[in-house]
Amino acid sequence: MATSIARQLCAGSLGFGLCIAGVTGNADDINQDEVLELRRSGAVVPFQAILQSVNSRYPGAQILEVELEEDGGHYIYEIDIVVADGSVRELEINAGDGHIVEDELED
Repeated sequence: MATSIARQLCAGSLGFGLCIAGVTGNADDINQDEVLELRRSGAVVPFQAILQSVNSRYPGAQILEVELEEDGGHYIYEIDIVVADGSVRELEINAGDGHIVEDELED
């Protein structure tokens, strides 16, 4: 079941880790412990900022899936969402600065 972005917004670093723990898990993804260390070191921005950025672009969107991956030394969030018109979009967001680097309509 999709979850409203507003409901996904977690407070603090511990909340960040818990949010990620619930949405990662593929072998190629970064695990929860790595995510927490990346956050503590400042290598990735708080997940709350990522969600706020998504919600600013797509108010009321629902999250389907989130993955944090390393790509060429950069950390990228891949986030699939359902937007207001019912379409599914895949966003790639630079986890280091929070900028949306790719926004595609899924087929």
